[in-house]
Amino acid sequence: MRYLVLTLMVLVSACADQSQHELQNLLQDTAIAGGRDVAPNDALAKLVVRIKIQPKRFALLRPYQICTGAFVSENVILTAAHCVKDPSMEFKISYALESAKSAKHSVEKVVLHRDYIAPEKFVGRHDMALIRIDGSKPKEMKILKWSQDHQPLILPKSLLAIGYGAYSNTGNPAGLGILRTAGVLIQEEKDTYLVANQKTSGICHGDSGGPLLDITGSEPLIVGVNHAYMNVVGEQPEDKCRRRGAYMKVSRYSDWIEEQLAILNPKKN
Repeated sequence: MRYLVLTLMVLVSACADQSQHELQNLLQDTAIAGGRDVAPNDALAKLVVRIKIQPKRFALLRPYQICTGAFVSENVILTAAHCVKDPSMEFKISYALESAKSAKHSVEKVVLHRDYIAPEKFVGRHDMALIRIDGSKPKEMKILKWSQDHQPLILPKSLLAIGYGAYSNTGNPAGLGILRTAGVLIQEEKDTYLVANQKTSGICHGDSGGPLLDITGSEPLIVGVNHAYMNVVGEQPEDKCRRRGAYMKVSRYSDWIEEQLAILNPKKN
């Protein structure tokens, strides 16, 4: 692995089932930034939620932000800490899936990783969070399993990114809030995060918190959480979303996820 020299790190924050073979074919997409739109009746629309972030006061008069997340229990969503770190904001959950579009949820509780450090300063510093919604997920939405395999990945590794982010950021983010997916190629593995080259496709504003999926098994598996894009010396494309993508390495946090799920939903005697 060659050493990455970071010059800047920017936040990304920006119903017919398909067969597993069809899902795996999505890794070939090169049109998130690059990739393809996910239709409302697509199986992939069952995997992720849209997180709308807006001020608690005067919300209609102030801009909102978008992030992405995925259910890891009936009422808990895994996302990025930088999406939900601000207590002055409120968070609304909605869905692209056709049969769940009418469902809306508020967030009851936010848990940031205890060692989280704002990624404006450091890449890969524990940018993980869990949020508990009021009530339970729509029955059609999937609960995803996450990787607990601590063995290094065999690189390069093809994975699937999915999120509600923009497809371009040469000026104002274009396409923000529309669910898209694209294959990404992981080329480097650090202690807490994974790195992909995004020259053809990858994460952009609004994709933060979304799952990076391994779809080669019988069920989609969360391997990473969309974290940020970053500059590397000598690589400064005009479109910021074509820079390197960083994804939190979920296996590094598997114990923390299990621990917090038990606290958020304690078993009743």
